[in-house]
Amino acid sequence: MWDLFDRAFKVDELERWTEDISDDNRKILSTANRMFTPLRDTDRRDVHVPFDRDIDPDGGLERIARNGFKRTADNIVEYAQEKTLIDGSKKYKKVKPQTFRIGDLVAVQLSFIVAPLRGGRYKMVVVLRSITLLDDTFTQRLKLTSTMPKKQYVPIKRKLRSFEDDEEQEGGNDDKQAASYEEFKQKVIARQRSIMEVD
Repeated sequence: MWDLFDRAFKVDELERWTEDISDDNRKILSTANRMFTPLRDTDRRDVHVPFDRDIDPDGGLERIARNGFKRTADNIVEYAQEKTLIDGSKKYKKVKPQTFRIGDLVAVQLSFIVAPLRGGRYKMVVVLRSITLLDDTFTQRLKLTSTMPKKQYVPIKRKLRSFEDDEEQEGGNDDKQAASYEEFKQKVIARQRSIMEVD
């Protein structure tokens, strides 16, 4: 696309366009759109288009637009979702910008324009016009997997022994041993008395 534009200008008059590089070192095409257009770049016939409540719920962007800016038709980005009807025809429904998620399959409409720069030079700009959600199956499956309940492991309760329990247990054994010894002692004394009486 840049080559087509370049032939309409003098040599080196159009700034060279280069693609962006993703984090995983892949070439990507970046696109965006401005919220406003400076009044000096607009025509008197350009009508200001108010922001939707989904984009500007508090009216902050509208207040900014009053200070030397205007939101024209060129600044609007359409957001839609494609639906396939029973007869195979396609239907498009307007959706909110926050509908889209990373991993969705979408169709993007772009415009390639040339914007003037300082010094008599020009630059090619890729302008975003619309985003249409075609399929969110992958995203929904990923969401379902991440929200599935995990196995619950119930810990087995174990009674912890304390030193007090050991002391009580040891004390009880001592009492039993003392009682057995006293009983044995009485038997020995009684046995000795019976022998003495016989003699």
